[in-house]
Amino acid sequence: MASYKAIFERLFAQAEISKLEPNEMRTYQESLKIYRDNYSALEYAEKEGLKKGREEGRKEGKIEGERNKAIQIAMQLKLDGMPIERVAKITGLSIEEIGKL
Repeated sequence: MASYKAIFERLFAQAEISKLEPNEMRTYQESLKIYRDNYSALEYAEKEGLKKGREEGRKEGKIEGERNKAIQIAMQLKLDGMPIERVAKITGLSIEEIGKL
């Protein structure tokens, strides 16, 4: 529930606007339109930015997860005695990477 103070402040602001001369009213309406347009554009940009950020985060997470899985597989194959060259071919990791495991 809005407070009485907020209600009266809004009524006062509307009364002030209603006293504007026609050219002042046009200027006020134009500035209000510009403000609303800018606000809408900013809201849209923020939503699109968040959406794009989430998509990029998912892609990066997927790539990181696939790499971690390849490392786990490589470690197990290496422990099982499989030649490093064969492990590299199966996992897509470099021979140097597998040698460091």
